[in-house]
Amino acid sequence: MLREAGVTRQRQYGLERRSRVRIEDLDARFPGLLDLVRAWQPTQFGGVSGAGVSRWVLLPCAMSIQSSGPSVVRTSFRGVSMAFLNRLISNATNIGRLMDLMDKAPQWRAQLLAKKNELRGGSFRDASMGMCALVAAADGTIDPAERMRVAGLIGSDPVLQNFPTDELRDLFEDNCNRLVGDPAFGRAHVLQQIGKAAGKPTEAHAVVQIGIMIGNADGNFDQHEIAAVREACQALGVDPQQFGI
Repeated sequence: MLREAGVTRQRQYGLERRSRVRIEDLDARFPGLLDLVRAWQPTQFGGVSGAGVSRWVLLPCAMSIQSSGPSVVRTSFRGVSMAFLNRLISNATNIGRLMDLMDKAPQWRAQLLAKKNELRGGSFRDASMGMCALVAAADGTIDPAERMRVAGLIGSDPVLQNFPTDELRDLFEDNCNRLVGDPAFGRAHVLQQIGKAAGKPTEAHAVVQIGIMIGNADGNFDQHEIAAVREACQALGVDPQQFGI
């Protein structure tokens, strides 16, 4: 599962198979994650001794596993709790999805730029600003820092340069104000704005891609943001699985 999620890389050397954690990639995209794993101490859960060892499983400390055949494994180990390992494994798919989305971002950016001339309509403008507001408010609040961050991304996005920056920011701010002032009605309004691109495949796909890239710009495309983009996909009539979410 870890290999499929992109957390480890596996290579075959004759009869020997070696798996290594993608340390550089993980450190670049999730700073501090591997430091937390390396620093994990069994004593944080009351220590391990005697028969209590059976409550623990082993995780590679050196972040490298070497295997020659089905039963021979050479590595260094440190004890970690089963709960911690289960959590790591269960999150592997999410980590892999984030890495996959980050890998796709340059490709999506190139695709959007290539279709820039097709993204001049008011429906795309309104839908994209609705998407930006929906992602910014994904956790139920919009703090000033998040609002400024997204507004800055809107102003610098080359795909959106078909429209005046002030116009885009006014639309974004209006959507945010509606979401904050009356969450239920504000959400309905924003989804209505997003739905303007429904039935227009090029615009709809671009709106979803912008939403994912906005949410993932800080390297933390969380579950709230994923849920928000999925909801937008429903309003647009597109399958979120096309985008890996």
